[in-house]
Amino acid sequence: MEIQPLPNDESKSLYYSTKTGEIVLMASDLIRHIEHKQWENISTTELLELTRCEILVCEDENELETILSFDSHSEDYKEALGVTIQPTANCQLGCHYCGQAHSKNKMTDTVVKKTLERIKHILISQNYEKLNITWYGGEPLLALSLIESFYSDIFNFCIENHIEYNSDIITNGLLLKPEYFEKLMKSNVSSIQVTIDGPKETHDKRRVTKGGKGTFDLIINNLKSVVHSDIFRKYKPSIILRINIDSTNYEEVPKLIELLKIENIFEKINISFAPIVEWGDNKADKVSLTKEQFAEKEIDWFIELYQNGKTQNELLPGRKTYSCMVDDKNSEAYDAFGNIFPCYEYPYTEIYQNDDCIEGNVLEEVKFEDKKLAKIRSFKENLHKREYSYCIDCKFLPICHGSCPKVWIQGGNACPTFKYNIKDRMLLHYLTLKNA
Repeated sequence: MEIQPLPNDESKSLYYSTKTGEIVLMASDLIRHIEHKQWENISTTELLELTRCEILVCEDENELETILSFDSHSEDYKEALGVTIQPTANCQLGCHYCGQAHSKNKMTDTVVKKTLERIKHILISQNYEKLNITWYGGEPLLALSLIESFYSDIFNFCIENHIEYNSDIITNGLLLKPEYFEKLMKSNVSSIQVTIDGPKETHDKRRVTKGGKGTFDLIINNLKSVVHSDIFRKYKPSIILRINIDSTNYEEVPKLIELLKIENIFEKINISFAPIVEWGDNKADKVSLTKEQFAEKEIDWFIELYQNGKTQNELLPGRKTYSCMVDDKNSEAYDAFGNIFPCYEYPYTEIYQNDDCIEGNVLEEVKFEDKKLAKIRSFKENLHKREYSYCIDCKFLPICHGSCPKVWIQGGNACPTFKYNIKDRMLLHYLTLKNA
């Protein structure tokens, strides 16, 4: 649990339960009654609310044991199956922090067929109620026809079997023209993530084509065309602008926000701030901000958004029962060659093309139930057994679960930035609700 007094009212404090991801404003009198166990002075309504949020728990409860036991039980059944499909290894860009090796390979008809068969088998055999597909690359819009083909097949299957279907796409935005956008909408893509790394001069030094040309103007023009289109108004997708940030461009974030306002894009999109990290031995972490530095700047950027009328949904993280797709042994990533991975960052990345990282191939006659699990899948089991651990002793475990297993296994610090700025997030969240 985290506690943050209100700066302008010392008689009240914000309490944030990391067991439920909920926040409560409490007066000093109520806090004093709790500290002295004066339960008779606390109303039934207050007691029910505080226990529901798990700010109050039974005195003899072993909270760590409860958390791990609940999460272990949750793994037996997950409501939604999440898979990442990377239909092409190709990409127009040559970003310095990308760890992938690109080629012009796309999924063949046979790979598409076998991938679909595998996903359908997992859905039915494991009793999933929902399917979430993330289209990734390479650059997935270079294989838009494959996305459409996948969708027409799997969506009909989901309808027949009463399975809810959702999908999103991560794209560099170069092909996000109105005609491509319309096809994505008709393929039930509800969320689109595009990356812009700063104003034109900054972005065009970082996200360049393989021929060295800048891409800022093209991406901005595509976004303007999309967000002001009739198709956008009809389907109302979420468009997330991701800013990849390191020590060389963090000062440009406010300028980019101002530019998005001038271009009349800002109000139509959401913005995500992402620290650049090591990926496939790309050495990008050499220019990364430290976690503490990023967390400090992140609050400034959140405030910048808030002052411009934009509320960030991710200010306070919610309760989690697992860290990522690696924790769900049924969740898989598929590349253009039919390879099966436990993590979406593994495909097309040279250092992960080995037996420790690849769990099989859809073209092999190996049953899903008999697949060889990658070593990274055991991360959570090893985490639970360690006598001393950053995670087991951390109050953020219920809302983080170790964050990225890949980073920990490689010897890095996977802690999320909210670990270092949670109190500022609490205050900003409170202000957002108060002024809504």
